[in-house]
Amino acid sequence: MAIYKSENGVTNTHSDHLAWPEDVRWEIINRVPYDIVHPKRLHQEVLFYITRVLGEYLEGKNCHGYNAPFEVLFTEYDENTGEEIETVVEPDLIVVCDESKLYERGCRGAPDVVFEILSEETAYKDESVKFHLYEKHGVREYWIVNPDGLYVEVFTLNNEGLYGSPRFYRELGNAESLVLEGFSLDLHKVFKK
Repeated sequence: MAIYKSENGVTNTHSDHLAWPEDVRWEIINRVPYDIVHPKRLHQEVLFYITRVLGEYLEGKNCHGYNAPFEVLFTEYDENTGEEIETVVEPDLIVVCDESKLYERGCRGAPDVVFEILSEETAYKDESVKFHLYEKHGVREYWIVNPDGLYVEVFTLNNEGLYGSPRFYRELGNAESLVLEGFSLDLHKVFKK
């Protein structure tokens, strides 16, 4: 995983992120910079299909869907140092139902739903680092879509604010949302099987 260094060597704030050149795409998670891998064709095909189905579902509803690049900014207070920790991520696809969270470049705070499409290069970050980040900041539902493994895992926050066990869907089933009532994906079409 590559690390980007700004001119002053600091790579841990949203301000640094904004100052990076336009052609530099990175995420900062708890002050650790992660490069954004250029997506492959299969990733884009799956993303296009999910975006199309989600777009049709959101017609006439008070929620909005956004594809990357569209930043999600999480800010928290570090009790040990007294500093704010800024985290900037670019999920593959998000749904935001609270318009007050939206700003020109993205979303401040937790989207209602996040979709990440796994690749060999992003699997660890999506299944571990981002999983804990989204859970901690209250993303109500997190979809992990694995085109190579032909499955989808859907994590929904429980009453304790934790994801717990996922709902696991195989390649020929329908994956359903508990947060977006009535939304489902036909995995046969997602994975073109």
